[in-house]
Amino acid sequence: MSILAENGLELQISERDSRLIEEGVGKVFERLIRALNQTQPTQTLGQTFALQSLPSVSPQDFLRRFTLLGEISAPMLLGALMLTDRALKTGLFLSSLCLHQLFAANLFIITKIHSEHGSYTPKDFGALAGILPTTLQTLELALLSQDVNIRLSITQDEYSQYKDRVLSLAD
Repeated sequence: MSILAENGLELQISERDSRLIEEGVGKVFERLIRALNQTQPTQTLGQTFALQSLPSVSPQDFLRRFTLLGEISAPMLLGALMLTDRALKTGLFLSSLCLHQLFAANLFIITKIHSEHGSYTPKDFGALAGILPTTLQTLELALLSQDVNIRLSITQDEYSQYKDRVLSLAD
């Protein structure tokens, strides 16, 4: 069962909505960075995901790299945001230094399970995300471990609610 297709989740969206979702996810990303900017990861797991400093690329450009170069769809970005939100709620990743790698690892998991183009290798996806393949695999395993224990499935209602919230930010 696909992460994004539990209960027949519909992923067909218009090109306009696709652009707006990408823009909205970028705005959420920016807000998260600002909100978490003053914190340092204190948990060992959070430190695994932490960068030394925030990437110089903007959140919009970070996401655009995935959609343009990786041909990753807006629904996958939205799914990765949903999983990132769930991971943040565990309290293990409360730092802006964790956000890029946490999002990228969640997106890697989504693309492995729900990609029209087949799954990316850690090397290829790591290059897209700016993460070493071995680090990406460590991050993926950390997210799938029982220490994090987030639910990976996404229902139609959850997807629709997130989509509506993200689209409202892009207007």
